[in-house]
Amino acid sequence: MSVALGIDYGTKRVGLAISDELGMIASPLETIHSTELTAWLTRNIPLRKIKTVVVGEPKKLDGSDTDSTQLINELCVHLRRTFPQVEIVRVDERFTSSIAMQSMIIGGASKKQRQNKGAIDAISAALILRSWLESPKR
Repeated sequence: MSVALGIDYGTKRVGLAISDELGMIASPLETIHSTELTAWLTRNIPLRKIKTVVVGEPKKLDGSDTDSTQLINELCVHLRRTFPQVEIVRVDERFTSSIAMQSMIIGGASKKQRQNKGAIDAISAALILRSWLESPKR
């Protein structure tokens, strides 16, 4: 098994999550500004031995594309060109933000902590990554 990185990509913030080497656990890592993503990946792919990047793909309730679909398409093309040694996978990210918020509430996070959108993005990235890790298609 190898390390995988989950990405919840937005125009302002990018939530990041990482798996363990066995591919069993997805943990929120951090949130960075979207303009920092390529530099972050350039440093961290070799450092953390990341072999797979799992990108959240926004979908409408009926499964159709959203306004953000083109942005994610462009991101994936960029990642494949810039990091050809890494597998790029897309995963449906519907409901991850609301599930992230619920998990913060259940975990006892204060109202102030729940208002931290960066924390929600990192947890969402972990949910995206976990979805892929648990996928039978993997």
